[in-house]
Amino acid sequence: MQKYPYVLVPALPPRQRDQTEAEASKRQQVYNRFLLGVSRCEVLKTSKYLFHFLKLVKRDEWKFNKQINENLKFSRRMCDVISEDGQVSVKYRKNCEQYSEKIKKWNEKYVNMTKEAANLSKEVH
Repeated sequence: MQKYPYVLVPALPPRQRDQTEAEASKRQQVYNRFLLGVSRCEVLKTSKYLFHFLKLVKRDEWKFNKQINENLKFSRRMCDVISEDGQVSVKYRKNCEQYSEKIKKWNEKYVNMTKEAANLSKEVH
């Protein structure tokens, strides 16, 4: 959650020591819902943290890695979003070209407005 603050991470079920078979079944359903939620998110399903979480067998190793990773902050660097297999997940959406053109036009208008505001400020002084 600290590494990807913009992504909703599904909740894991609380850990229980002594549980009945019905409680274990309910907990298994919650784990299935967690994995389904993670598998729907491009960022999470390609995350190296999920890979390590699923790979580790010993709880102590997971706690150790968790403590190390808790100190990491969110980053927008490209090398931080590359998955384990070296790929960056990108989805093409049908309106992305229109959106891109609108962003360019908005940016041009913003630059022009900023220049105009600077010129007006000089005139006032």
